[in-house]
Amino acid sequence: MTLNQKSYQNATLSIEKTMWRICWYNTNPNTGKLERVRRTFNLNRIKDLQERQRVANDLIYHINHLLAAGYNDFLTPDQNAKLLGPELVQVENTEVADSKPVVTIVSALEKALRIRVLGKAKRTEGVYRSFVNQFTKWLNDNDLHRNAVETFTAEHWHEFMYYKAECGSGNRNINDYINFFKTTFEFIRKKLKYITENPLTDIDFLPEKDSTLFAPITIDEIERIVPALKAYNPRFYLYTKFIAYEFIRPRHAVRLKAGDIDYKKNTIHVSGETTKNRKSRYKQLLEPVKEMLLDFGYDNLPADTYLFSDTDFMPGKVLQENLSIRAAETWRKVVIEGLGINKKMYALKHTSSQYFVNENANADLKFLQHHMEHHSFAQTEIYLQDKIHKTIDLEKTNFIKY
Repeated sequence: MTLNQKSYQNATLSIEKTMWRICWYNTNPNTGKLERVRRTFNLNRIKDLQERQRVANDLIYHINHLLAAGYNDFLTPDQNAKLLGPELVQVENTEVADSKPVVTIVSALEKALRIRVLGKAKRTEGVYRSFVNQFTKWLNDNDLHRNAVETFTAEHWHEFMYYKAECGSGNRNINDYINFFKTTFEFIRKKLKYITENPLTDIDFLPEKDSTLFAPITIDEIERIVPALKAYNPRFYLYTKFIAYEFIRPRHAVRLKAGDIDYKKNTIHVSGETTKNRKSRYKQLLEPVKEMLLDFGYDNLPADTYLFSDTDFMPGKVLQENLSIRAAETWRKVVIEGLGINKKMYALKHTSSQYFVNENANADLKFLQHHMEHHSFAQTEIYLQDKIHKTIDLEKTNFIKY
C-alpha cells in the first residue's frame, strides 16, 4: 500500500473540558475514507499545565513526522514496519514508544526560561521573556518552531542575526541576544541535557562601533566567486543571483515558483506568505537573472513548479523548507572554505545595494527601499552604512556584474 499526502491529516491538540487528546486522521484501508484517531497518551496525568502543553507539542511533532513518512494507525505494526522499515517507531495506545521523545526548540527554550528566571528581578524576567518571545516569533515565521532542538545550528543563528539587523537592531542589541542565547543553550546542554553541543559556542560578538555583519564583497572577490560557483553548480549560482540582483532573502528564494515569473512584463511576484511584512509585491525582473532563467528553460516549467526544489537546486514540485540552510552550507564550502573569502552569502544583498548607489549618477533610494522590501528607509540605510555619496540617473542605471 502506498500512502500519499492525502491519506492523512496532521495531528492537533483537542481539549474538551478537562480532557486533552491528540487527534489526527488516517485513511482506513477497509473503507477508503479518512477516519479520526484520538489518543490521550497519558497527557491528563500531568498536573502542571505548562509541562502538559510541552509534552503535547513534542508528541504532535513526533506523530506528524511519522505520518509524513507514511505511518497509518489502521495498519498493524508489522504492516507499518514493512512500509517504512523495521526502525519505525510505533504509535501505541498509551504512549509514543520512542526511547527519547523529540524536544522542540521552542519547548526547550520555554523550559530553560522558566528555570532561569527563578529568583530574578521582575525587570530581568521581562527582558529574558522579551528575548525568547522575539526569537520564537522568528522561528514561527520561518517554520522552524517545531524542529527538534538538536537540529538548530549556527547557520540558523546567523539568519536570525541578519533578520535583527534588517529590523534596525544595532550591534549592541544583537550582542545582548548572543549573550543571552549562548548561556541559554549552554543551560539546555548542561542542565537539561537536550543537546550535546551548544550551537552558539563559536559565535563571535560584533564590534559595537562599526558593524561588520554585512561587510560587502569586493569586486576582486566577486571575480573569484562567480567562476567557482558556476563550476560547482550553475543552478546554485542562479539561486545566489536572486539575492544579488533581486534582493530576495535566501529563505524566500526557495519558495519562488515558475508562475511567479512574468517574462513579458519582466516582473517577479513575491507572495505575501514569504515577505517579511506579509505583503505581496512585484519586483522588476532584471536582465542577468532573466537571461539565466531562459537559458535553463525555466519559462517552460509548469506554474506550480518550485524553481529550487532539491539539494542540487533543481526545479521540482516539492517545497524544501530547509534548502536555504543547505545553501548557506554550500556557500561556506565553496566560498568561505574553498576560496578563503570569509564573507557570508547574504552579503551579496548588501554589496549590490552599495554598488547601486555608489556607481550610478542619480540613485533613486525609494526604488532601492521597495526592491529590498523594507518598511522604512531606516532599514535600507543599514545596508548603505554611510556609503551614499552620489545620485544616479535612472536612464543610466548600472547594477553590479555578479
